[in-house]
Amino acid sequence: VTDIHINSLLTEELIDTGTEDEIMDIEVDFETRIKFIPFISRFLPTLERIHFGGKNRQGEDIEGFSPVDGYFWEGEEIYPNDGPWASMRNFIDMISGAFGIGAFPNHLAISGLTCPNNSDGLMFGGSACATCRRACKSFPLESVVAFESKGSSSSNARSGRPFGLDVCLSTAEVERIIEDRPGGKELLRSELRLLRLLGSGRRWALKSDDNNGRALLIVKYTKDQLAEIKRVIQYAELDVKKLSPQKVHEAVSKSFIGGPSLHQKSQRYLS
Repeated sequence: VTDIHINSLLTEELIDTGTEDEIMDIEVDFETRIKFIPFISRFLPTLERIHFGGKNRQGEDIEGFSPVDGYFWEGEEIYPNDGPWASMRNFIDMISGAFGIGAFPNHLAISGLTCPNNSDGLMFGGSACATCRRACKSFPLESVVAFESKGSSSSNARSGRPFGLDVCLSTAEVERIIEDRPGGKELLRSELRLLRLLGSGRRWALKSDDNNGRALLIVKYTKDQLAEIKRVIQYAELDVKKLSPQKVHEAVSKSFIGGPSLHQKSQRYLS
């Protein structure tokens, strides 16, 4: 077993549907939370990737589930009824602990999670978030350099692509922690971060009016994404003219992955 998808941890529920007050609440399943590490430990010798998705109240898997679009409410009770906000942070801390003591191998990639401080666009986290700081210090460096920041995971999530832990720290704060770790400075100045960003655009499929089965596929980058691409180029002092055209092509092509599979007749455009 190399890949495991877990869709039972997070459940979304729409409240006040169809009104101006409509919000999406996210629940954290207690049974999945406490059984996660014992279950995963059975597959660690070969396991490479774990992805967390989400379900709705009917138990159906949600396509393009984006946890930052929901709200993790703060409970007023104590464990085990401590509310989704505390429960999600405890779960992330548990994974950080597993990496920290070597229980999880460094090659294991985990995607689909977010700090609850990012929920519902509130983003009230900051440098004081001990959970996100602990994750930046404990997760493998290759994973931390691919962390999302303050809700930036939504594009990858809605496109059905895996994404790194979405922390509530600023990118600058994450980079400062990475720089203090062995090998961190060298990793930050490599071209890998830029190539990863080029593969995080949002894909849109425009169906043709005729019946030839063709679709126009468009990838769009938000202003924040374009600003981050520019910042990474400047930070790493990259000469983009010297980048391998093949690597750039492969990176951008990843933005077209997600949703319906690509057909041979499909056209690709970059925006």
